[in-house]
Amino acid sequence: MKMLKLAFKNIRGSGFRSAAIFLCVMGVAAFLLSTMLVIKGSQNSLNSGIKRLGADIVVVPTGAQDKVETALLMGKPTSVWMPSDNVAKIAAVPGVQSVSAQLYLASLYGASCYAVSEMFMVVYDPKTDFTVSRPGWKKIWAGDSTKAK
Repeated sequence: MKMLKLAFKNIRGSGFRSAAIFLCVMGVAAFLLSTMLVIKGSQNSLNSGIKRLGADIVVVPTGAQDKVETALLMGKPTSVWMPSDNVAKIAAVPGVQSVSAQLYLASLYGASCYAVSEMFMVVYDPKTDFTVSRPGWKKIWAGDSTKAK
């Protein structure tokens, strides 16, 4: 009991130092909490983006991984292409259930006919596609995001 009295007496005796230490501890705690929340939010965002992708593997040309990753995750236009005969080669790989090619077309930059200065359009084959034309996307595009699974 004497140690607790001594501690409180020390805190009361040096109020400025105690308040400064308290504020520093609270600042560090707030920083750590906000950092954890930002990291958790970005992990959730990345996980939901991967789930929406619909594909287990995305095949890209050699050396274009960073550009395609930026296009898919950040929505930035890119100028990457792969020969169309590679689709048949990928489909012939054992264990591959379905293959669908997509082409990302970049729009004109700064054109007055676009409301957004930088965007890209996704061109896909509706006969083979299993990512863009999924039933869940049709509900989201129709404005009913609560029923999309």
